Amino acid sequence: MTALRQVEIAVNGFNREAARIETEYGIAIYPERVGNMHTDLARYIEVAIGIVARKLPVAVYGADSRRWTGPQSPRQVFALYEAAGDNTADYLTQMALNTERIKAKKDDLDRSLKQKCLRPKTKTGEPCQMRPLYQAGVGHQEGFGCWRHATDKEKLELEKSRISIEVKTGCPGCKAGPGEACLIPTEDGLTPAQAGLTMVDGEWPRVRVLGGVEIHVPRIELIHPRVLEPAE
Repeated sequence: MTALRQVEIAVNGFNREAARIETEYGIAIYPERVGNMHTDLARYIEVAIGIVARKLPVAVYGADSRRWTGPQSPRQVFALYEAAGDNTADYLTQMALNTERIKAKKDDLDRSLKQKCLRPKTKTGEPCQMRPLYQAGVGHQEGFGCWRHATDKEKLELEKSRISIEVKTGCPGCKAGPGEACLIPTEDGLTPAQAGLTMVDGEWPRVRVLGGVEIHVPRIELIHPRVLEPAE
């Protein structure tokens, strides 16, 4: 048997074992040359499997401060274990929870942004297809007025709701204090971090117009939390 054939057999064996570990433990060991299967990597694989098999708690967020999803490398599994805090779940459970949470937030946003005003247009009487005004705790709700079709009373109520939020709490995304308006970056070319924003629940804070003024969604949700459910 040639040396090349021996290496091929070894690599195939390594890749089969890597596939088994990913299927059984959810740990990603990417196919690579068997020469890279050095002692350090082997030790991390062993430790990572132990963390998963013993259902030890791991962190919700990865090194990039975002919710992690999908199989992680052995080193990432170990890092998540070291970063685990109180009330954190085990690796496979947290992977599923993160995936569900991300999907639920995306589905909730998609549903909200697809809503229509539907109030009759003045000239034609046809249902208006513009997006309704944003409401705290509700988002964009079908049948509520857009800027053109909302009543003055409705607009005033939206403004009051924003002021009430600003008085009651500061913003975790931009660090505006109670009674202060959110600090919305206006300079082009800056990353959210450079603009002084902070991630909330693993993402940069989104902005919505509430009562005619921009405000960060995480601040709204401190007072009006949304119930998130993934779409079927």
